[in-house]
Amino acid sequence: MSSRKTFPLCSVVRWLVQSAPKKEINTQGRERRFVDWKRVRVTGGKGGDGCVSFHRAAHLPRGGPNGGNGGHGGSVYLQATSSMRDLSHVNRPQYRAERGHHGKGSDQNGRNGLDVTLSVPVGTVVRNKGERSLLGDLQCDGMLLCCAHGGSGGRGNLSYANRTNTAPRQYTEGQEGQERVVELELKTLADIGLVGFPNVGKSTLLRLISNARPKVAAYPFTTLKPHIGIVEYNDHNYTQIAGKWAQLGLQGE
Repeated sequence: MSSRKTFPLCSVVRWLVQSAPKKEINTQGRERRFVDWKRVRVTGGKGGDGCVSFHRAAHLPRGGPNGGNGGHGGSVYLQATSSMRDLSHVNRPQYRAERGHHGKGSDQNGRNGLDVTLSVPVGTVVRNKGERSLLGDLQCDGMLLCCAHGGSGGRGNLSYANRTNTAPRQYTEGQEGQERVVELELKTLADIGLVGFPNVGKSTLLRLISNARPKVAAYPFTTLKPHIGIVEYNDHNYTQIAGKWAQLGLQGE
């Protein structure tokens, strides 16, 4: 005789609904929600312009060119981290890196612009919005991906000096940084799977204990694709529950 204990399905459903925590409300009165998709604009910094300058000193009327080069613009990076679970912290429509500083006289090159590094959870997929091409898949903790390169700095007149052109006045401006709109999508893996016969209440249970909204109707095979719901407990840990339809090859007992 088997020693396994069996429980009625209604008792299991009642326990799951009662044990699910209440939705947490923050100080602004808005619910905390699991965010797994974002669209942002990233812009690299513009390079600094080169400088036109000539050395001036007592008893040295023709000291020669000494204009420095402009600094390079900063870049925008995405870095994967295992300490984050979703993309709710990505709350700005645009992330722009610092531009490079202009060159100065006395052979002074401009300072490079500061980079912007945005932390995202491990498993984030980055795509270019316009072409829908894959830019990168951040699969490891600490992995870096450059989304927008900064522009190169311009050249000062010192770099144009040669034997035939000893007093150049040419210079170049800094290049514009790269700009694109990227889509961030977090790949999720469910911790709990709901598998059973058609029309037994899998989608109804998922709607009760999470914010997922699978279709519910009074006929079998209503849910035609997997749905993932997020349940947040009092310790702020997320539990991901997936409800699947019976024709995936898994049958409930």
